[in-house]
Amino acid sequence: MELFKEDGHLTDLALKMSVENTLGETESLEVSEHLSFCDECLVRYSNFLTDDVLIEPEKPLTQSIMRKIRQKVIKIIFNRYFAATAAAVFAIVFWQIGVFSDIYEVSKERNLAKYKPDTHTTVIDDINNHFNKLNENWNKILSKFDFNYFNN
Repeated sequence: MELFKEDGHLTDLALKMSVENTLGETESLEVSEHLSFCDECLVRYSNFLTDDVLIEPEKPLTQSIMRKIRQKVIKIIFNRYFAATAAAVFAIVFWQIGVFSDIYEVSKERNLAKYKPDTHTTVIDDINNHFNKLNENWNKILSKFDFNYFNN
């Protein structure tokens, strides 16, 4: 039995017998060695390994898949920019209302209090002051919105 054609490639019979594992030990080694460096025979050998027939869809799927990918990308980008925009809007609103200036004033008062020997404020008093200021500022923010608008 001839394993190789005149051009040096494996015959179809040799490939088929290799797939069916009916070659002898030396013949199997020769085929394996040839497949290790010959890409053309390796492709033909791979085709012998599978009897599957590739089926194609009735209509092309590329456009619908690309449309879904585009929609997903737009959704991801929109969500990211929406979150960043919302954070920036809240920062600007808080800044305009004076939330940050009140915090600055409290820290300024605290620094001045450090230099007054007769002032005995505790950490708990400072925390209470901060929460009171935060509560006042939050009430300022909420008072600017008309929540009855959403009930209609």
